[in-house]
Amino acid sequence: MCWYIKTVALFTVVILSIIALSHADFQDFFATFLKRKTVATSYLTLERFSKVQCAEKCYKEGKQGRCRIAGYNKGSKVCRLSMDSQQDVLDIADDSSGVFIYMYQQQPPFTTQGI
Repeated sequence: MCWYIKTVALFTVVILSIIALSHADFQDFFATFLKRKTVATSYLTLERFSKVQCAEKCYKEGKQGRCRIAGYNKGSKVCRLSMDSQQDVLDIADDSSGVFIYMYQQQPPFTTQGI
């Protein structure tokens, strides 16, 4: 009976550790979101994404050199990943759109908005 309890306890610790590690990537995640902006070009359009999922996806892709900024539309829940720079961002009149720039694992020394 004692070995059973130890086995179940060990299994529980392993499962909880795996869950914690899968979410640890974005525990201290920060990004700046510029409202009323859009990306000039995009290489991937993702539908039914939340604002957080969009920023996280660009951050992950950026680690592989595949995303610099991400455009997001709150109304349509569309995320557009782009290799554009901040200088390529276009002004628009749509209040539900914006662009994520400056995505960091930990808060940078200058001011950003938390997601």
